[in-house]
Amino acid sequence: MGEPKRKRTKGEGVLEAVCRRSGSPRSSAGRDFVTIALGGPLPMAQPAPWNTVKVFSATRAKEREGLGEKVTSWLQQNPGVVVVDKVVTQSSDVSFHCLTVVLFGRRG
Repeated sequence: MGEPKRKRTKGEGVLEAVCRRSGSPRSSAGRDFVTIALGGPLPMAQPAPWNTVKVFSATRAKEREGLGEKVTSWLQQNPGVVVVDKVVTQSSDVSFHCLTVVLFGRRG
């Protein structure tokens, strides 16, 4: 015979139900809520700290040298944007070297 049935504790199996309802435990933020198996729902997620993304990139040497000035100019032209995060990436292949600056900001 199978295992004897035991009484479920509060919160047990909740994560499984959410996965079934949304199709995946990794559903997009804002479309579903996240639960933990031990205690039920987590507090509601705060809105993203940014609502603006600006990408600057350059592959030629002269463009790469002037990228900082482009970023500075854009920031001066957009005083309502507060930069909350940044990502700077350098990538290259045999022929090209690319520098990318991504600014994450909050408007208003």
